[in-house]
Formats: sequence, C-alpha cells, structure tokens
Amino acid sequence: MLKKTIAMLAVLLSAGMAHANPMAEFLGSDRPVIIFAPSTFDKRMLDQIGRFSGHRREYRDRDIAVIQIGGVNMRSNGRAVPHAPEMRALYGVGNDEFAIILVGKDGQEKLRRNEVTDPRVLYDLIDTMPLRQQEIERQREVNG
Repeated sequence: MLKKTIAMLAVLLSAGMAHANPMAEFLGSDRPVIIFAPSTFDKRMLDQIGRFSGHRREYRDRDIAVIQIGGVNMRSNGRAVPHAPEMRALYGVGNDEFAIILVGKDGQEKLRRNEVTDPRVLYDLIDTMPLRQQEIERQREVNG
C-alpha cells in the first residue's frame, strides 16, 4: 500500500511539475523561438512573424516552434495557451519589452535579441549546434 501511495504521489508531482514549466511540452522535440511584445499588434511582433512566414520549410526542417507572447496573450502553433505570465517571468521579459529568444531542444536559451531578427540568423546558429549536425547527417543517410 505504501509503495502504491508513493508511486501515485510521484505521478502527481511529476504532472504538477510539467505544468510548472511552461516549456515542458517542447523539451527534446522542438527548438522554440519565443517572440515577446507589449501586445499582439505590436509592429515588431507583426514584422517578426512576417519574416518567418516566408521560411516555413526552413523552420519545419529545424523543428522550430514559434511562440508568440503579445501582452498577456500567448499563442503556440496557432493556438492560445495560458502561460504568458509564466513565460515572461521565466525569461525575465517585462510586459512592455520586445524580445526574441531561441531555446534549444535541451531547454537552454541559445540566443536573445531585443530587435526584429532575420530568421537566417537563427537558422545559421541552429545549424552549428551538435544535435542539429546529427540530424543533418541522419537526413543525408536516409536520402542516400
């Protein structure tokens, strides 16, 4: 009975931990690019999203998940999610600030800019990462 209770407690705690980390769903599978702006309609936010729109294949190839945080609203993969305040606190970005942050599959921050950034800067950095190099090599082997 005690083992069962401890096991159940461990499951509940791990489930709670997943909710405590708003980035948990991306770890190991995606390279999030988080775009913070004072509002969803901020000119810099719209400009940055526009720059990504012409590069869909490039960010899919690199497992990039674009996360938009405008004010207190957050969108991930086109759907609203309720973690904007937690994300702002986690990355130390104020409600009135603009920032673009690249996070690796390991959950570590790889790049931070306070200005609209050419997506190629992100792709070039990602392509130098060891895990990305392994992904490229595996793709070469598959394609022969």
